[in-house]
Amino acid sequence: MLPRQHRSWIESFTSLGSKTNAPEIYRRWTALATVSSALQRKCWIDLNSTRIFPNLFVALVGPPGIGKSISISPARDLLPQLGENVFLSPARCTAERFIKNLSLSYRMFSLPHDAFYKQCAYAAFISELSTLVRPNDKDFTILLTDFYDCASQWSYQTLSRDEDKIENLCLTMIGGITPKTLAENFGNAAIGLGFTARLNIIYSDEVRLPKLFDTDGVPLQREAPDYASLLFDLRDIHNLSGAFTFSADAGRAFQAWIDEGIKPIPSEAKMAEYIPRRWFHLTKLAMIISASESSSKEITLAHAERAKELLLGSEASAAGAFEHFGTNPLIGALQNAWSWAKLEYPKGLSELTLKRKLLQDVAPQHLNSCIQELVQTGMFTLVGEGSSRTYIPKVQ
Repeated sequence: MLPRQHRSWIESFTSLGSKTNAPEIYRRWTALATVSSALQRKCWIDLNSTRIFPNLFVALVGPPGIGKSISISPARDLLPQLGENVFLSPARCTAERFIKNLSLSYRMFSLPHDAFYKQCAYAAFISELSTLVRPNDKDFTILLTDFYDCASQWSYQTLSRDEDKIENLCLTMIGGITPKTLAENFGNAAIGLGFTARLNIIYSDEVRLPKLFDTDGVPLQREAPDYASLLFDLRDIHNLSGAFTFSADAGRAFQAWIDEGIKPIPSEAKMAEYIPRRWFHLTKLAMIISASESSSKEITLAHAERAKELLLGSEASAAGAFEHFGTNPLIGALQNAWSWAKLEYPKGLSELTLKRKLLQDVAPQHLNSCIQELVQTGMFTLVGEGSSRTYIPKVQ
């Protein structure tokens, strides 16, 4: 086996794109999604009685003209050159056509760990996500959420009673979208349905204006980035298969981070359903970073630390992506709990009783954020500490 030509495929891709106006964070997450797509379902890691695959769902969020398409375009050009086992989605199609395309990606081939390996691996590298998922298309959002978990068996029956069967599916997705369109297309339809728990939201408002002329007014001539130089290593990544493992020191550090909640924990309320799955995203990133640097399939401490750095960096920027989401989709549940408590418990109620009421309208992962919002908005006054905490509804 010939040695890799780049120390890190991800960093080389990111560096090449510096000649464009695309923000660095976009270029780096496009690189992560590209390695993810090259690995497909042939690679995995077993943790917590779960087989975790390296597929990602990434949204590059920012204002128009900032460089989302420029980041994604070279990856979309590179991937088909890996061979006949790589399939890319068109920019626009119906949910039923998307399912059909995914089923048509079925391939069976021989791998060192399985002489008859089968998979349906598909990738959506979309400049504008809004061309694929239309506003308030709840069904398509639920479909994508279902695909993220890489089911070993998945089937869909059409109106004509034909059935599409998908075996060992694997979907990687990255696309650009503005904050306003994110709210319109994935806002209320996504929160509470599990989609945002699976989505890495990468936000930037960095505008990098191009330098077109020199001081004499003469147009500057620059060579286009040579992404073809990355193809050799990307093929090596694509040829990987089998289980990844953690080194002992990486495993110890990973567990320590999980025990402390992978601090800092995002405070954005709309990320509430994402927070319990952060270790899942961290694992995927560690696997991808390892594959980017070597064919050893070992996640070292350096890989784990870099994965944590990238995850926390994306989370820190994500708040800007929610500026157009408007009304909290859980506001109805908050109003119901407040109105009910004023009638039934005007002198106050326990946290357990309040949670039982909220559970009638919201998913369990939203309980703590809902209670926090009830207090912060002044609907309830919190008295006491620990198990003796009492929530007193404000009477207007």
